[in-house]
Amino acid sequence: MRHKILITSGIIISLIVFITLAAYFFTQTGYFRRLVKNTAERIVSSSTGQSFKIGEVEGNFFYNIKLKDVMFDVGNESFVSVKELSVTYSIPRMLNTAELFSKVVPVDGLTVNG
Repeated sequence: MRHKILITSGIIISLIVFITLAAYFFTQTGYFRRLVKNTAERIVSSSTGQSFKIGEVEGNFFYNIKLKDVMFDVGNESFVSVKELSVTYSIPRMLNTAELFSKVVPVDGLTVNG
């Protein structure tokens, strides 16, 4: 009985490690970065009725995202243009039950260049 519990625990831990590594490597692919870029542009543009463009998405999606060449146009005029926007956050903190159901997204750091 004890042997089966150890084997089951080992398999579960191995699966968690495998899924975490797979998610990490998937978030580093060009496909995933384009998906994030296109989704963010579509959501912001449709919810504001204005033009929102991101040049490039970088970073490690587990704790940091960098958006490069961000442009937000109101009407046909440039409202905000940022060379680089970097957001640092903590996924475990976001998943904390006190933070999870609030309307506030906990951010550890925000850097704007240009």
